[in-house]
Amino acid sequence: MANDITPKANALPAALVAKIAAGIGKSQIGSGAGGGGQILLRLVTGKWLFGQGNDEVQHGASWLVNITTFKHGDVTWFESQLVDEYMVDMWSDTRPLPPTHATGAIPKPQMSVEMKCMNGEDAGLQVLYKISSLGGTAALFDLKEAVRRRVDEHGPEYPFLFPVIELGFTSYPNKRYGGTTYNPVLKRTGWADINGALEGAAEPAPNGGAAPSALREPEPAKPAKPSLKAVPPEPELQQAATGQRRRPR
Repeated sequence: MANDITPKANALPAALVAKIAAGIGKSQIGSGAGGGGQILLRLVTGKWLFGQGNDEVQHGASWLVNITTFKHGDVTWFESQLVDEYMVDMWSDTRPLPPTHATGAIPKPQMSVEMKCMNGEDAGLQVLYKISSLGGTAALFDLKEAVRRRVDEHGPEYPFLFPVIELGFTSYPNKRYGGTTYNPVLKRTGWADINGALEGAAEPAPNGGAAPSALREPEPAKPAKPSLKAVPPEPELQQAATGQRRRPR
């Protein structure tokens, strides 16, 4: 596991943070770029899913981003099969993008980071988000740049350098290939320390903290999880509730 942080201190060593920030600043994957045994997080047709059971994450849940696990590199897929992958820590130089693979497949830049769910039904779950799509790498690029600016502003000894995010997405019709394209949204809602204690909060965040040494296996498929945020009713249902009636057409 890449996450071997112990939850005893609320801040990383300043030298390590400075090293991470320097590497984040050097990595340009995602700015214009076209784990074995870990639970993968994926955005599939507008749904955030994790694990082999394709369990859906709970809407409105908060996720703690482990900035020490940012990685970059490249990946090559051929006919839905992984034929080559190279990933290193963000503060290490990655290799130049390889030429066309022997299969004829073209390597693509890839980024990844580990996150831990802080609340709701999935609290304590750690996942790996690894992505090579243009929208996905752009989202992670924005996230790592926010961390870099945070370190620049507050310094490497400041404890609240870990982004807290909510998972979302945008979509648009793909006129070239047909269907709908979904892009991830990693909405920052706050900052926390390494243990998940929120900046400005008197008490630590529920179930916050560094990831446990062993990952929880996904549970069998469950009914849809209730949203942690209020979902507004549909317009027609709202009219019915207030006694309004639609005019006949």
